Parts: sequence; structure tokens; C-alpha cells
Amino acid sequence: MLDYIRIACAVPPVQVGNVTQNVRAICGMIGDADEKGVDVLVFPELAVTGYTCADLFFQDALLDAANRGLDEIVRCSADHPGVTVAIGVTAELTGQLYNCGAVISGGMLRGLVPKTFIPNYSEFYERRWFTSGEDLKLTGISARALGLDGDYSVAVGRDLLFSLGEGTILGVEVCEDLSPLKGVRTKAEASLFKNGPPCRLPPCRR
Repeated sequence: MLDYIRIACAVPPVQVGNVTQNVRAICGMIGDADEKGVDVLVFPELAVTGYTCADLFFQDALLDAANRGLDEIVRCSADHPGVTVAIGVTAELTGQLYNCGAVISGGMLRGLVPKTFIPNYSEFYERRWFTSGEDLKLTGISARALGLDGDYSVAVGRDLLFSLGEGTILGVEVCEDLSPLKGVRTKAEASLFKNGPPCRLPPCRR
């Protein structure tokens, strides 16, 4: 296991629905993290679009902008290969919209972890827009199908694990998925966990 990992939490000044501005802030923070020797940088859930877009999540204009924004963040990561980024994004998979944690490093999207436990109470009525990852059978998707540059496959799954090297394993859960009663098998095998929103990093499938 790595003896020392520098982890930072980044909270950009998110503007709801303003993907261009959000991505600009995110990429700036990735650059700052690199200068400070950060190994793992964690952003909030749905940081690219903002969490409270509500019915704007039904709009192709927002989702297309989010895809372009994700591509820009992936490109930005190529300039900062020492930083592994976990960030909250939207992803259209098998015709459904998912709230995902994305792991990015070295100019590649390494994996998408769809949120499983979708809240539907008080102001948290995500089921109106997002599908649970519980029954998603997809295990991988081409980068180009996600609007990204490059000919490679992106791992998809709610229990993905990522190797940071030397036996250190990263797990990703989104919000309520980190509950003590949920995701136990994944948590038992990870050395470190990101909850937010989320190689040298190939995903390690269980």
C-alpha cells in the first residue's frame, strides 16, 4: 500500500446549468492541485452541471453541454497526469440518464460509477430525472459513444475499484450509496473511499 497519499476536496463556485463556467473552474482547480502535489482530487456530486438543475436535466442542450464539459475535463487531466480526479457527472447509458461518479486520470475517463440509491423525498426527488444503477447490466462503453476523444473503453459499474498503485485501491460511492447498509462488499475491499458527488489506473473488477 502507498505510504502517503495527498487527497484534496475541491468545491468550485458552481453555477447551475452553466457548464462552461463550471468546467473552467474545475480545470483551474485541477491545475492548482497539481502544483500542490495532490494525488487524488475529489469534486462534488453533479459538479459539472450543478445538482439543482431540476427539469433542465430533460433538456438535450444541457446534457450535450455536459458531455462536452466532461471531454474538456478529460483533456485537462492529460496536462496533469499526477492527479486522479473523481467528479460528479451525468451520463446517458442504454437510453437512460444516470447520476455518476467519474474517475479521470492521464487524459482518460477510467470509469463511471452510477448512483444506486436515488432519493425521492423532501427536495431530493432525483427519481424524476435519474435511473438507479442497480439493474444496469452495461459493464463498459466506448469513449467515443460518450462524446470523448480516443479509442478506448470506459468501465461502467456500481462496484468498480481502481488501483492507485502499490496495492492501494480506490472505491467510489455517490451520496447515499455510502450508507453503512449499502455497498458493503465494495467498501470491504477498498483502501480508500471517495464519496461526493467520485490509472496508472486500470479498474479492478471484482
